[in-house]
Amino acid sequence: MNSNQCVIYVVRHGQAKGNKDNVLLGQLDVPLTKVGEAQAEKAGDLFKKKKIDLIYSSDLKRAFETAGIIAEKQNKKVIKEKLLRERDIASFENLTIPQAEEKIGNTSKFTALSDGEKLRYKFTPEMESAQDVVERFKKFCSLTAKENSGKTILALTHGGLMLYFLISIKMAHYSNLFGDPNPFENLGYFKVLTDGIEFSILETQGYKTVE
Repeated sequence: MNSNQCVIYVVRHGQAKGNKDNVLLGQLDVPLTKVGEAQAEKAGDLFKKKKIDLIYSSDLKRAFETAGIIAEKQNKKVIKEKLLRERDIASFENLTIPQAEEKIGNTSKFTALSDGEKLRYKFTPEMESAQDVVERFKKFCSLTAKENSGKTILALTHGGLMLYFLISIKMAHYSNLFGDPNPFENLGYFKVLTDGIEFSILETQGYKTVE
C-alpha cells in the first residue's frame, strides 16, 4: 500500500424501520429494528477478525447504532461523520417508490437519461443530487486517507450512497427511479483502496450487480 492510501470497508447499516417496506428514508432519522441489531451483532463478529484501526459512521441513528454494536466488540469509539449521511431527498422522505413516482408524475424524462445524467438530476430543487452524495463520499475518502495513511478504516453508511458511488465508477447501474431495490443487503459492504482520488474496489460482500 502506498503511504498516501488507506483501505476503507464501506458498510451499509443494519435493517432500519422502513427498510423492509422499501420506504425511501433519505435523512429521516430512524433506529434499527431488532433484526437490524442482530445483523450488526453478526457483523461485529466478522469485523472483529479483521484489523480495523478506526471506525467512522454517518450520524444518522441507523448507521450510528450499527457502528456502536460493531465498535463495542473491538473496544473502539465511533467517530460521527456527516459526510457519510444518506442522500437528502427532501419531500420524498418516508414515501414508498410507488408513492414517489405518483408524486413526480411523468418519469419518462428521467428514465431516458444516461446513468451519468441521472446522477446529476434533481426531482426538486431542495434535494441533493446523487452526484452531490458521491462528492461528499469522495471528500470523506480524501480527508480520511490523508489523516490515516496506511490504515484500515470501517465506515458505516447507507445503501444509496454506496450505490451512487458504484454507479459513478461504472460498477453498477440505475435499476429504476431511485436505484432500488438496492443491490446491497443490510450490512453488505465494499472494500476500497483509495487516496481520495483513485479508487480500487478490492472486495464486495452482500452485493449483487444491477443490470
